[in-house]
Amino acid sequence: MVGEEGGSALGINKFDGTDYSFWKMQIEDHLYGRKLHLSLLGEKPKKMSDED
Repeated sequence: MVGEEGGSALGINKFDGTDYSFWKMQIEDHLYGRKLHLSLLGEKPKKMSDED
């Protein structure tokens, strides 16, 4: 769901080429919150198959 200002339902705006460091911080926080941050570390969870 995209809002009027181009933001998503998560409150994170689509990257528009400006302020990369702020956008990256928002994405990382979201991934940590959803426990999807292992991909940032280059690790695969033990329970995850290669197909996932």
